Amino acid sequence: MEKVPITRPPWTDRYKQNWDESFKRVMAWWNNEETDRPVLFNGVPKPEAQRRGNRIGPKDAAEAERFDLDPEVSLHNIRHGLENTLYPVEGAPAAMCNFASLLGMLCVQAGGRIRYAPDTFTAWLEQEEDLYDRPLPEPGEPCPQLAFVLDMIRRFHETFGYDVILGANPMIDPLSTLSMMRGSNDFCMDLIDRPEDIKRWAGRLGEFYRQAVSSYREARAALGRREDFNWTGAWAPGDMDTLESDVSVMLSPEMFRDFVLPEAEYEASFFDYTIWHLDGSGQFKHLDDILAIPNLHAIQYVDEKRRDPVEFAEVWKKILRKGKSIIFSCDYRYAPALTKRLGHRGLAFGAWNCNSEAEMEWLIKEVSR
Repeated sequence: MEKVPITRPPWTDRYKQNWDESFKRVMAWWNNEETDRPVLFNGVPKPEAQRRGNRIGPKDAAEAERFDLDPEVSLHNIRHGLENTLYPVEGAPAAMCNFASLLGMLCVQAGGRIRYAPDTFTAWLEQEEDLYDRPLPEPGEPCPQLAFVLDMIRRFHETFGYDVILGANPMIDPLSTLSMMRGSNDFCMDLIDRPEDIKRWAGRLGEFYRQAVSSYREARAALGRREDFNWTGAWAPGDMDTLESDVSVMLSPEMFRDFVLPEAEYEASFFDYTIWHLDGSGQFKHLDDILAIPNLHAIQYVDEKRRDPVEFAEVWKKILRKGKSIIFSCDYRYAPALTKRLGHRGLAFGAWNCNSEAEMEWLIKEVSR
């Protein structure tokens, strides 16, 4: 695979003081080169005595929906996170939107509806029973939610400048979006009874995906910026995304090649840097096809049962042999044993539960052996 560019944007040291060291290590990870230790895409909370202010959270579902498109709430919460977090390793300060729990943008672009859970305030997609009977939605001017994200990219830049990495709003893939708009039971039946309707609608959602990506890119370019950050903790100095197909756990390999792979390959061609979100061991059956996607640089894995990833060490060795890097989203205490089995090259962690400087110092020491 061709190595990706290595020019670092002029990020400041207001929130993070080790950019040069971190950038060198992260770029080596993107290029699947040897590093002195695994990359650690982590920040840690400041000690209690140093923390200031409170994050604004919703009191009910209606407020959660309103807050999703409230620029002042978004700016406040990002500032709160930046000022109460330390970035001692490769974790990075960033500003991006989180509209609809990161899964609703394609839905609303296509005219779908979002609902917010009354207990957790998490956003979900409304089931559309008559979806296939409707005309396909036509791409056009950005919908209000996409327009909000584009305006926030500008406001993040004006507010934080190069103190942060400038992100956008991650999106779940077209086929998984469609499965939620139809409901999982109906979607499974559609795979057998209405495959052409699935392809027709997923194809149009793919157009909305590319419209949004192009809009994000243009919004950053107008500000003289191109870098990106996403929910995995990974970051890069150019266009980046984490591709996925969470619904593929329900698909056979043949269905994956038919319904998922063409869109995934098309999406991967849009970016300088790409990761595949391997959503649990149920996707292992698709791994050979995923690893063959052109312009795919890394795999991000989260286990559906929160098991120790060392249980699947042979899978990770296979990925590394293919020249792809890996991010593990797992408990930080699993990282040392996994590093011992796999080595440093191409290895990264977005470690859970590492919530103090002392725990981070322990982790650095153990994975650097």
